[in-house]
Amino acid sequence: MALLEKLKGKITHLHLIDSDGSLNEHDTSTHNPFGTGKLNFDELVPALNKAGIPNDWWCVDLCFWPNAWDVTADSKTFLDKLRKKYAA
Repeated sequence: MALLEKLKGKITHLHLIDSDGSLNEHDTSTHNPFGTGKLNFDELVPALNKAGIPNDWWCVDLCFWPNAWDVTADSKTFLDKLRKKYAA
C-alpha cells in the first residue's frame, strides 16, 4: 500500500493476479483464480483507485494454472463485481 502511495499518478496499466503465496514450477508466483488466493481485494482495489490507476481494463492472468479455461469465467465475474463495487 505504501508503494501505491509513492507511485500515485504514475501507473497507467495494471497487470493483476491473485496468489496464495506459493510458487509454480517456474519459481514465479502462482496465478490463482481470482478470489481464491490471499489478496484482500476489498482493501487493494480502493487503494488502486486512490492511486489513480485506471480500472476500465484489467487482465485475467491465469498463467500456468491447470485447466485455466475452466476457471476464467468465474475469475472475470469476480473482477466485474469488484469493478462495479469500487468504480472510481
